[in-house]
Amino acid sequence: MSSHKTAFEMYKSPLEQMPHKATTGTLVVDRFGCVIPVDTTAGAAALTLARPTKSGIIATVYLEVDGGDLTLTVTGGYNADGDTSITFADAGDRVTFLSYDLAGTLYWGAIAHEGTNIAAEDLTVDQATITTATIQTMSRPAVLAAEHGAGAIGTAFAPRTYRYTREGTIITEIHVDLTGLACKGDAAKDAIGLAAGGACYIGRYVVATNGVVYRVEMSCLEAPGEGTATITSDIDLGAEDVGTTTYDDAVDDVVINTGGLAAGKTYVNDAPALTANDYLYLVEGDTAATTGVYNAGQVIVRLFGHAVLS
Repeated sequence: MSSHKTAFEMYKSPLEQMPHKATTGTLVVDRFGCVIPVDTTAGAAALTLARPTKSGIIATVYLEVDGGDLTLTVTGGYNADGDTSITFADAGDRVTFLSYDLAGTLYWGAIAHEGTNIAAEDLTVDQATITTATIQTMSRPAVLAAEHGAGAIGTAFAPRTYRYTREGTIITEIHVDLTGLACKGDAAKDAIGLAAGGACYIGRYVVATNGVVYRVEMSCLEAPGEGTATITSDIDLGAEDVGTTTYDDAVDDVVINTGGLAAGKTYVNDAPALTANDYLYLVEGDTAATTGVYNAGQVIVRLFGHAVLS
């Protein structure tokens, strides 16, 4: 279809599947925004909702014709407690689900319902407070065990690393707060870290966990702030083959040259050519600093990779 008609064609396409009238069987969601009506004219039904095929799908199951209760078993569970069974007792009872990836396994989370035996506290997200940000958070697992050096831990919070998979792409996010970290100003490409010392890498590129990385981003959430002496806002992402580099040590390679961080801006390298097992560092992009210490500044580094195809 032509690009200018895409939205119209999607609007015209049927999102509602044919009513499911069997009293047993498996419901399979085959499209985003899918609506599955269930008809229990033949009597009470016990159906299973298969696991989703990818993250980010929204789907609704509802009882269209009530000839008996529908008991729906959600494969993998529909909430944090792992509850699997939902009862639809009356016509119009419905549940809306959102699919998400948790540590490589796909799940359905119940995000809204009408009727049924689901209690408000059983929803993956309270339907009164659901937001886009909440939905995005649902698809991200918990913070991983430390993948950074002690010299990268500022006074606000330690670097936080998340890793999740979306449609085959392995996404690694590293959240860094600059507060308390220092920059010397002797030379560009010197590492930013604690002036007191300690290896200050913020992460490491390991093919077995990151996949083959083909894109790297660095987003600035908060502009760097000057605490003491003179800082630089020109902060780049560097890579080095050793994990012992400390504050003011030279880093070999620049992965992303920002030219100066600005809040709300993302810097991208679509051909990073990272070397396996390299360590990642935040580095000075110029020599403007004079033993400065940051009192603000937040960045998110994202690695996009894919496992080698077999």
